[in-house]
Amino acid sequence: MNRFRPLLLVAFLSSFLAACLPDEVNPNITPTVDLYVTVVDELGNTVSQAQVYLFSFESTYQNYLVENPEGDPNITPLVGADDVGVTNSTGQAIFFNRPLEGNSYASGDTWFHRPNPIYIRVQANLGGVYYTNDRTVNRISFDEIESGERIVEYLEIEVNI
Repeated sequence: MNRFRPLLLVAFLSSFLAACLPDEVNPNITPTVDLYVTVVDELGNTVSQAQVYLFSFESTYQNYLVENPEGDPNITPLVGADDVGVTNSTGQAIFFNRPLEGNSYASGDTWFHRPNPIYIRVQANLGGVYYTNDRTVNRISFDEIESGERIVEYLEIEVNI
């Protein structure tokens, strides 16, 4: 019986340690958004070939507004290629599967995410006159969401002189 005592002790300690370890936490996966932006003029007509820029940080957005107040298309902001779109013939720019940057935290075995807002600047050349959406700050805010979630947002943005 003495020779089985070490095996019993090892089995007991293994089960005790396994019970003390925390439950496995699911992986933290950055949530994403499919963003459909429709650009219209002051009369509600859709605007094709408008440039749409997405900014993850308010400071970058504000700096670009100061740098390019007239909406000159030759001055481009410091954003990634995935954050630049041009509206199609129906006035829509689509951003698929865009990561929602922000802060994450674990609660139990689930990760939750608090996405940063997205700021949007639109610039359009209508008959040689440059229009922007600068009369109002176009900012999308998101509620807290779970890790890996994919959401869809539809926006209509008006450009004006």
